[in-house]
Amino acid sequence: MKWLFFLLSITSSFALAQKYQREGTGLIFPSDVANIDVVHVSGNSFRAYYMKSDGNIYSALSSDDGSTFIEEGIRLAGQHPALLKLTDGRVRIYYTDGTTGDLLSSISDDGLTFTTEEGVRLAFGEPGKIIHPHIVSVPNGGYRMYYDQEDTESMVGFGKNILSLFSEDGLTFERENGVRIGKRTPGFAKLRKPGLFFSPFAIYKKGKVHLYFTTENDNKKKKSGVWIAKSKNGKKFTVLTKALGIDPAITEPSPGPGGLTGNPQDTFIITTSTGGKRMYVWQAQEGIFSAIPK
Repeated sequence: MKWLFFLLSITSSFALAQKYQREGTGLIFPSDVANIDVVHVSGNSFRAYYMKSDGNIYSALSSDDGSTFIEEGIRLAGQHPALLKLTDGRVRIYYTDGTTGDLLSSISDDGLTFTTEEGVRLAFGEPGKIIHPHIVSVPNGGYRMYYDQEDTESMVGFGKNILSLFSEDGLTFERENGVRIGKRTPGFAKLRKPGLFFSPFAIYKKGKVHLYFTTENDNKKKKSGVWIAKSKNGKKFTVLTKALGIDPAITEPSPGPGGLTGNPQDTFIITTSTGGKRMYVWQAQEGIFSAIPK
């Protein structure tokens, strides 16, 4: 199935519509690549990190502002990478241990050779392992990681709530009380009782946190896709509007190992060397696509 374009609603006051259009075919990575996280290297160079079904995390390098990538190979064993570029230029990668479910971290001087850091960032335990993490620096100090709460009752094993961790130093994390996105979040009714909601991606903009997340329903009358919520403190969110749509619409979605066929999810947005935006979004059973503002 060929998708023609993406629509992104960026919230400036409440909603500012902005159309994103596929770059050619738009396919950046094939269907065996998921959970992309991209780090700026220098100039127009970016490095993407992602996981594959073999249980390893890979990297790929782009020298054209993220429009194409060349795979570089395996970086380390693990799942669900989340990258943080430190002020000294080093790169820290957080990831879930495929065997224990613990949240671990490794660090690198060059983004290619990683050394596992001592200890466990967060041990596996209630409410489950860390899935689809995304970490951001908090303006007044520390780091916040958003992630999915594991739901062992769902087919894909995630999507119960979006939660968060906080760390002062990027090494010792504590679970924050409450739910960032859940059934009691203001505006949640707009989602029309989604079967799953997952895969957070956060951006600080003008002192507020814009949190993108995916909803999924196997009923075409309900609203699957990527939505956006906003918060002043990074903890109490209000669901605003659908952030990403597709055309043509999915008419007969079918379940698969990673979710509904064609449903856009796992959003990641970069700022290019020229100040533009480039969006990456994974579509289940299809791969990772890119789009730019039209």
